[in-house]
Amino acid sequence: MIKQNYRYVIYINRPHVLHLLMHILEEVLLTKEHELVLMHCGFGFEEPIGFRELADYFKMDAPEFAKQCYDEAIQKVREAISGSELEDWIYYI
Repeated sequence: MIKQNYRYVIYINRPHVLHLLMHILEEVLLTKEHELVLMHCGFGFEEPIGFRELADYFKMDAPEFAKQCYDEAIQKVREAISGSELEDWIYYI
């Protein structure tokens, strides 16, 4: 369960919540978006990867394009959470 209070989230069952989140990522994002989100968030890496490095990796013209792609992907994920099993694990206080 997640407790959410305005600006922060407390994980109570983190492995399950992450499993549900990864499932949503796989369902709603294109492969490139999925990789970009995971890389920017630092999943599978020692630290998060910045937009400049992501732009280089994905052969984008500028870091702003990587950030725009990231923002659009995150918006897709936020919309997909509504009505999902993950939403049942979000506890608003």
